[in-house]
Amino acid sequence: MTTFAQLQFTRPIIQAPMAGGASSPQLVAAVSNAGGLVRFACGMFSPQQMRVGVSRIRSLTSKPFAMHLLVLPESVHA
Repeated sequence: MTTFAQLQFTRPIIQAPMAGGASSPQLVAAVSNAGGLVRFACGMFSPQQMRVGVSRIRSLTSKPFAMHLLVLPESVHA
């Protein structure tokens, strides 16, 4: 059994993480609810923004999703 099947994804859809606002909790939940593999782009978010985003996603879906983190050499929030 493939990981895709083990995680119960029903559609061969993989939504790429899109930093800068395009990866909203609503988009993440919609793709996840449609049966696709989805990643929430968090590389430009503060820890608090990540918590709020994940909380919103969890309120919209019970399906799996991933958080995509990009580690930058310097903080973009400095």
